[in-house]
Amino acid sequence: MFTAALFIIARSSKEPRCPLTEEWIQKMLMDISGRYHPE
Repeated sequence: MFTAALFIIARSSKEPRCPLTEEWIQKMLMDISGRYHPE
């Protein structure tokens, strides 16, 4: 799953930035690392 997240980040870095996409990726990575807990 971590590899998939890295692939998504690498792919999205070549595309125009979208705040919603960046937020989704950040939340996904934080969830993987165990530091993100929804309020």
